[in-house]
Amino acid sequence: MKVARAAAAPESLMRTPLLVLFALFAAACAADQERRASASDGAVVLCDRAACGPALGMPNWICADGSTGGPTGRCVEHAGGQCGWEIHECPSQVRCGPESGRACSGEFVCVDLPGDGCTFPTDAGCDGVCVAPVFCGGVAGLPCPDGRACVDDPRDDCAPPSGADCGGLCAP
Repeated sequence: MKVARAAAAPESLMRTPLLVLFALFAAACAADQERRASASDGAVVLCDRAACGPALGMPNWICADGSTGGPTGRCVEHAGGQCGWEIHECPSQVRCGPESGRACSGEFVCVDLPGDGCTFPTDAGCDGVCVAPVFCGGVAGLPCPDGRACVDDPRDDCAPPSGADCGGLCAP
């Protein structure tokens, strides 16, 4: 009889760890479902930093709207459920001027947006767009990169085409 009792003891000891393991697994699944459900409204789902690997090591920059572009330092879940480092992209165009009530931040300059049907800052009710000051025109006739348009630099006293040495700024 002693042998039968000894054989029964290991079986009951194995059931307890299996039940504990199952309970932990069920709790983890429930927490994951809750985390995903709370993110269905567009909220950011944070991941463990180890899931993203080493930090990106890329620089940050100031966007025209005053926000900081580049890596945020947060490991987040992307589409498809994979984790990766979050990178804040700057808005493509930030409107500025009296209509929007917004000024450009930092070194950005508010210039006319070509093709919007009005000329900033001379036309009433016309807003501009914030740009990083990239010089164009002038004596050298410098073109803008990427097919952007050369518009008047509102910080000076001349407006193209009045004068061969009148430069401008590149606008989208």
